[in-house]
Amino acid sequence: MNATGVQKEIGTFTSELARQRTAQAVLDALGLNAQSNVVLAARAKKAVACLLWMNGMPAAQLEQVVMRHYFDKNAIGPVRAVAARTQDVIGAIIDMARVIHPSVDLARLAELLPIQLELGVPAELAPLATAGADLVREHYLSLVRAGLTTPERIDQADDDELLKHIGGSRQRLRTLREAVKHTLEEAAVPTLAEALPLPTD
Repeated sequence: MNATGVQKEIGTFTSELARQRTAQAVLDALGLNAQSNVVLAARAKKAVACLLWMNGMPAAQLEQVVMRHYFDKNAIGPVRAVAARTQDVIGAIIDMARVIHPSVDLARLAELLPIQLELGVPAELAPLATAGADLVREHYLSLVRAGLTTPERIDQADDDELLKHIGGSRQRLRTLREAVKHTLEEAAVPTLAEALPLPTD
């Protein structure tokens, strides 16, 4: 954290959270019980770092963005640590949200957010990890760079194309294909709300 340029840090990262449509109550809570502006800036920076990580930004670029106001750009270790700590508590937070807002369907968030925080991959590819794809973050990001951003696109790609992005492993290709098949089958099953509409009378 650039303690001497803390106002820049606050401006950059709270503005980005607002641009991401973070609720005003959450933005206000960033400063709650903060002993200094450095604490406020650090909280906002950690939140943005988690969002960048979950959206699959490559590590080197993520470090440049998060550490834009500081001379030392080495931040991927702390970013991973913040994502891991967030992953540890996200389940409890979603459980509380379910109690406060029982009518809101949070099932997809509960399923995908922990995977996104663990692997640092976009939501569209997180179901593949849940379905057993034996990939690491670098494989997922290579697929994304190649435009293979959804299970449907991966399903349509030929084996040679996929092998280029997953380290050339035929075993990994088999597990990826199985995960894609499972994910597409799951997506085709209607939810209970879709299959059983509310009565009209």
